[in-house]
Amino acid sequence: MEICFQLLTQEKRVTQRELFYKLLYSSPDYFTSQLEVSRMTQVVTVLESWLLAEVFHWAFVVAGYLNLIEKLIMQSDAQYIIVVEKHAIFQRLAEDKIFNHLITTKGYPDIATRLLLYRRSRAFPDLPIIALVDWNPAGLAILCTFKFGSIGMGLEAYRYTCNVKWLGLRGDDLTLIPEQSLVPLKPRDLQIAKNLMSSEMLQGNYREEFLSMVQRSQRAELAL
Repeated sequence: MEICFQLLTQEKRVTQRELFYKLLYSSPDYFTSQLEVSRMTQVVTVLESWLLAEVFHWAFVVAGYLNLIEKLIMQSDAQYIIVVEKHAIFQRLAEDKIFNHLITTKGYPDIATRLLLYRRSRAFPDLPIIALVDWNPAGLAILCTFKFGSIGMGLEAYRYTCNVKWLGLRGDDLTLIPEQSLVPLKPRDLQIAKNLMSSEMLQGNYREEFLSMVQRSQRAELAL
């Protein structure tokens, strides 16, 4: 209830997943699973619906031919670009104004998003690009798609690649977070890791991170 009140007074929005991580950190003896938090929010919604912070989805979408992006005349006073895997984290960073230029993939990046980032990197070659992704095979696969290209594009795999730096957890950082915050890998995670580890595009330190995930059979998800 206290956290819900804080979110309301600060005009912050959170997903149930974010709320779970907040409670796991502040009250580990009371909340140990996402299911418990989900049930709790349902009860609070019924009893004190006026106290809950609103959670809603918003996005800006640009429609049109891809070659229009190539023709864009770009200007920017940004000092860096942050590429964010999750829309919820993108929303929080935007609310807190922790950004110069934010782009969200909302999951696996489509060609239009990759092309837009590629055009930005070509127009401003000295502008750092950093990616904030989960420490799991899917998150690292998103980063690798921007940096090395898409395996599924065949001969055009390297098209629209740009020099993206990795911002976020590494395998060596896992000792700094509670063990209960780690989640077991799913079969799909293992398949993603296996596919990318067999790819010639993948470079050494990224391959080592995939191997660490597989050996630990765990993943860590980011939340703000």
